[in-house]
Amino acid sequence: MVTREELNRSYKLKIMLRGPTGSGKTFSCVKFAEYVANKGWKVLYLDHEKGSDEELRKLDDKALENIIRVGFKIIKK
Repeated sequence: MVTREELNRSYKLKIMLRGPTGSGKTFSCVKFAEYVANKGWKVLYLDHEKGSDEELRKLDDKALENIIRVGFKIIKK
């Protein structure tokens, strides 16, 4: 039997935003990451444009301790 505690420990929330340039995707992602990180959860923040650096710098140290930022480049063939 699976317990609620086991389910909660294994729960992984994944969010992806899509929209045109300037629609607030980066801002929304950073604010959501800040909220979740301040709750004590670890956040994996994937950023392929390095566009969130400026917004992430505005966060306090408590939030940044729980945010793991990974930058990568999309290679188009």
